[in-house]
Amino acid sequence: MISLSAPTVDAIGAVILKESIGKSSSPEPPARFSKSKCLNGTVSVTHSGVVDGDRTFSFVIPQISEAEYTVVKRLHRNYTSVIVACSEGVFAGVIEQPVMKAGDCTIKIEITEKISAD
Repeated sequence: MISLSAPTVDAIGAVILKESIGKSSSPEPPARFSKSKCLNGTVSVTHSGVVDGDRTFSFVIPQISEAEYTVVKRLHRNYTSVIVACSEGVFAGVIEQPVMKAGDCTIKIEITEKISAD
């Protein structure tokens, strides 16, 4: 289950959706690092940490209802940021674009920050 909601009070700005576990993904964020070759044959690695803002979630909602899809479209069009609650935690993010295909909706969300505690 995932929840998408507006960041401010909105009577019709929230929806709870049942995702397809096997098709959805919320991978761990990649490490921010750079690797440089040195003249002596070694390498230099600079590791700057791991940030949840580098994550991209992709949720597949099978057989989404018209009412649910209307809320998702409304959040996408009217808000520059949404609140996403899922098994990984609570995040702020941007809905990139909801895509409908054969009754299933794929929602790609670019995460900007994690709101819940670890």
